[in-house]
Amino acid sequence: MLEYGRLTQADLPGMAEIFRKFLNDGPEVEAYLRQGMEMPGYVGIKCTDGQVLAAVLTARPGVEFTYPKPELEEMILERWKGKRFYTGEMVTVLPAYRGQGVARTMTLQWAQAMRENGGEYLMLELWDKKDGDVPASGMIKYIGTLEESWVIPDFYKDLHKYGMTCPDCSPGPCTCGATVAVIRL
Repeated sequence: MLEYGRLTQADLPGMAEIFRKFLNDGPEVEAYLRQGMEMPGYVGIKCTDGQVLAAVLTARPGVEFTYPKPELEEMILERWKGKRFYTGEMVTVLPAYRGQGVARTMTLQWAQAMRENGGEYLMLELWDKKDGDVPASGMIKYIGTLEESWVIPDFYKDLHKYGMTCPDCSPGPCTCGATVAVIRL
């Protein structure tokens, strides 16, 4: 039976395993996730099926990309000056649980939790995979109103410089792009 709830420190090893398999890998993944969980205002929602961590959806306060993009971060913060932002960090539903409404249910809880924590906007960095798929793009309609988005080819070209690898492009450098979206919660 599927159950939904808030992520806890006990979920960290499972989160790190999912992150490595479906998003990106590197020696600092678990430390990065732990740091996020310790931030005041952090929002993490999970779906479990018994002992299986079936899905995770997380967000950190502020505007932050997979690796530093100072010009883009500054542009967003200047354009929405004084607004309280969250950054979507991790959106993953294990393949066996896709198509069952898990992402929709979690997204509604996630958006509500960000609002309850004073969040006004969400910045999403949506991975544009080489096959044309943009995972997580369907969830935007459950979060709020899309205010602006930008498609940025080769967004992850420097991923390797930060000790991370792309699950689609590895072992070589990443050639995937991203759609950066700003959503009013």
